[in-house]
Amino acid sequence: MTIGKNIKRYREKLGLTQSALSISSGVPQTTISGLENKDIIPSLVIAKKLADALGVTTDDLLSDKQSIS
Repeated sequence: MTIGKNIKRYREKLGLTQSALSISSGVPQTTISGLENKDIIPSLVIAKKLADALGVTTDDLLSDKQSIS
């Protein structure tokens, strides 16, 4: 599991669009799309903003475990 897949799974679990996550996190939608689709690693600042908006830890986003329920 990659960070992009984790972001997408947590986002979808919360019923958020990329646009809604962008608004709540302050991270541009194009960045979120790139993370989800191109499997790039975000800076720690961006990872923290996304984790906070998703209600998870940065470790959760970086984890390769598939325990998202």
